[in-house]
Amino acid sequence: MKKITSPSGVSRIDEYDLATGYLKSQTLTDGKQTQILNSGYQYYPGGKIKSYVDQFGGTYTYDLDGFGRAVTVTNPRGVKTQKSLDGLDRETARITSFGNKALSREEFVYSKEQQKLEVEKVWQISGNQSKVLEKSRYLYDAAGNLIGKRGVRKDSWQYFLIDGCGNTVAAVDPEGDISVKLLRFGKPVYTASFMKGKNQTLFTGMLLAYDFAGRLIKNTPVNSNKKPADA
Repeated sequence: MKKITSPSGVSRIDEYDLATGYLKSQTLTDGKQTQILNSGYQYYPGGKIKSYVDQFGGTYTYDLDGFGRAVTVTNPRGVKTQKSLDGLDRETARITSFGNKALSREEFVYSKEQQKLEVEKVWQISGNQSKVLEKSRYLYDAAGNLIGKRGVRKDSWQYFLIDGCGNTVAAVDPEGDISVKLLRFGKPVYTASFMKGKNQTLFTGMLLAYDFAGRLIKNTPVNSNKKPADA
């Protein structure tokens, strides 16, 4: 049995089978009330989860492919989600269906050079007809850092600025709003947002301070004149 308690006093209790070491149930308790989260775990011979019962009494079941990977999950309502995985265990397609009817389909395309996710496609299914749309497109720099992301609209690009340590320190959204942050030892010590208004650009900022353990102890708003705002 394993017990994890949050600062608020709420605990999650994980109960394991003594013979196999596999998880049997998960329970949430605050000392006064107890709620079973998941229970009734069943396993395949290799230890992969075959099914379990959620807190509402519904059963989730999993099917494995020939390599022992969980590729299909069926929820309590009978909706099935099936994934296709490549040799690197990356998801290349996802189909959601109910009975013999497909509800949605997604495809994931990876770049040949960096093997990074490049395009997400989604099939809009209506009756017996379907239409393919690019759901998202991604851009990377030579080091493999994400520097751009686009939604369904071709003009909805969001761009990111990466520092020498691979941290994202600035972003520009499709509307032209800009957010920046200054890092020290990996933690933000100053953040700012520049939002386009009708007649002028609106500015909001924040100065942040930490104790020796790296815990946030103070945040000070900064006004449009780049001075600490009056309390």
